[in-house]
Amino acid sequence: MSDSQSADRRFMRRGSLSALAINGMGRFLGLAVTLVFARVLGSEGFGAYSIAISWVTLLAMLAALGFPTLLLRELSNGIEGDRRARIRGLLSFSGRTVLVVSTLLALAGALLAWLVYSSPERQQLMVVLCLAMLMVPLRAFSKIRNGALRGMRAVSKAQLPELVIRPAVLLLLLGAYLLWLPGRPGAMEAILLQILAGVASLAIGTWWLWKALPTGLWRERSESHAAEWLRSATHMLLFAGMTVLLAQSGIIVMGLLSTEAETGVFALGVRISEALLIFMAAVNMPLMPIISRLLSQGQTDQVQEYLRRGIVYSLSAIAPFAILVFVFSEFVLTRFGEGFAGGELTLRLLVVSQLLNTLFGPVGLLLNVGGLERQASHGMAAAAVLSIVLSVILIPEYGAAGAAWAMILSTLVWNTWLSVVAWRRLRIVPGLLWLGRAKP
Repeated sequence: MSDSQSADRRFMRRGSLSALAINGMGRFLGLAVTLVFARVLGSEGFGAYSIAISWVTLLAMLAALGFPTLLLRELSNGIEGDRRARIRGLLSFSGRTVLVVSTLLALAGALLAWLVYSSPERQQLMVVLCLAMLMVPLRAFSKIRNGALRGMRAVSKAQLPELVIRPAVLLLLLGAYLLWLPGRPGAMEAILLQILAGVASLAIGTWWLWKALPTGLWRERSESHAAEWLRSATHMLLFAGMTVLLAQSGIIVMGLLSTEAETGVFALGVRISEALLIFMAAVNMPLMPIISRLLSQGQTDQVQEYLRRGIVYSLSAIAPFAILVFVFSEFVLTRFGEGFAGGELTLRLLVVSQLLNTLFGPVGLLLNVGGLERQASHGMAAAAVLSIVLSVILIPEYGAAGAAWAMILSTLVWNTWLSVVAWRRLRIVPGLLWLGRAKP
């Protein structure tokens, strides 16, 4: 084994343990936020809150324009020598562009909420959605900061602001509200607390990025490749946007076709099932910069081996917890309030969907860092359309369970599509399809 391989594996082990600790703490805090809000707001209020957060998540991903993955790819190749001017230009260009786009999307989102939810019985939801649009620029800037820090291998500092600091501040603010202010908070107050917590986490994360960049970088000349960056970022944007749309489409369509209460049941199932991905995220965080560098050097056998190890680690850790949630789904749901009882089938289906994601591995990220963002975006776009169509068909008849079935089928489609692309273009076998392949 070469010194470079040993260093990469040491980094992956350290990075995975660090990411696991941060993701574990973040998921715990996230579930605590979900538990408290679900119990305080009730199924209807939690449904309105979840619809707003889903819209913000989607618009923030669109506002980031694919720059997080582009920054990860560019910075993972170094910031030394002639590349300093290029990196300085990319950081400046991405910041300016995201500021303009996120502001425009926030305004468009508020207008859309006013048009769709202006009826008297849904005016409260309209106000909540309009207020939540203030979070779009905050989330978008957090994403590009995350991509830059990950590209510099600062995995812990990339994750801490969003996964730990924001939910911790949110819980502190919620506790202060419950102690010192009269009455119980509603969905609008929950969104206001989210905005304040988002400002705090963004400020800390931005400071860490500033300190991590080489001294004097901002005094260097700036090199601009706007057309090249926009072309790459556009394909990455489509992939990232479609990924978020796949994850949030069920909640968004439920918000349009069903009641806030039933939407809250489905949204809670999504939050619980997403918590299972803590181990996959812990492995992928340090893995992606390594894979990006190895692919640029043409070392596909090493990439295959790292993917194989990552999937085995992720699946071994996730499977026991998935089985527990699957078996004891009723007990898990009722811990969040009796209003969420009856969503057992929905939760079980969502757990199956997350297991499918784990079995295929980070195939979408693999294509993006491998320069195949256009092919990845096409596959995700097709799957997103399928997810929305299935949701529209199934939700009126089967409710939250129909949305969960739509998620399972679309997950299977996009993972299979991207796996075929990875094999044909990179000669890498993603996911558990490598079982029949000899170990490199």
